[in-house]
Amino acid sequence: MSKLYRLRLNDLTAPYGGASKTKGNNMRINECCLNDIKKREQKAQDIAEARKFFVGAMALLILFAIVGNMEYNDCINLGVC
Repeated sequence: MSKLYRLRLNDLTAPYGGASKTKGNNMRINECCLNDIKKREQKAQDIAEARKFFVGAMALLILFAIVGNMEYNDCINLGVC
């Protein structure tokens, strides 16, 4: 094997396309960063789900208030209780 071929092979197999002698350390850092990214994505997804639940609960509460008010007005104005 020629020296140039070995250099190119090392460049292709090292993380981020560059030759690196501390390959193991870079992989540990990458795994750590990936775990952080996954945690952030999970937290964002949980917040989005909680937001959907909150909006649904508020819509239901508003509907109950409207229907209750309509029933009260019918009882007062029309005498239908």
